Amino acid sequence: MLQFGSKRPKLTNLTKVLYPNGFTKGQVVDYYTRIAPLMLPHLVGRAVTFTRYPDGVKGKSFFQKRCPEHRPPWVGTVRMTGDSGDPIDYCEIGDISTLVWVANLAAIEIHAPLALAEAPDTPTAMVFDFDPGEVAGFTECIEVTQRIVAVLSSGCRASRSSAGRKVCTCSCRSTLHGLRSIRPKCLQRR
Repeated sequence: MLQFGSKRPKLTNLTKVLYPNGFTKGQVVDYYTRIAPLMLPHLVGRAVTFTRYPDGVKGKSFFQKRCPEHRPPWVGTVRMTGDSGDPIDYCEIGDISTLVWVANLAAIEIHAPLALAEAPDTPTAMVFDFDPGEVAGFTECIEVTQRIVAVLSSGCRASRSSAGRKVCTCSCRSTLHGLRSIRPKCLQRR
């Protein structure tokens, strides 16, 4: 059982295998707990959605916009207008306890918009996503990512990171990334 202050996320089926190599839901919860200090700054204040894999990554998954009604009372929500014009209460992951609760849902993919919920039309980051293929391989994607970071660094803060082995990205998405934070003066045309 994990407890964060007065918040105690309910954890279930921790031995359930979610990945073909035997990686369990308990290990996903442990991983999210350990990376929370790095992950939370990219989630706080954003209306997140999930792709959930209740039977593991080889089983059926489903996309979830609405924050589950069975959520603990301490899980925050953000009400925003959906594509249909109706209001949707999205989950807001503002702390480690909520992140652990989300991991327990087998929400392996957490999708955070590039804008904060309070200003949905004003992104705070810019993403360049490159998928290696026949025309350009992983090495070429790394080179392009480095060039983009160099160009963007000339007037604004830019960085890159790696979180995998198959995709090249400038962001915090799925594998090789360069996260580009936008400051207001960076939005001005040059």
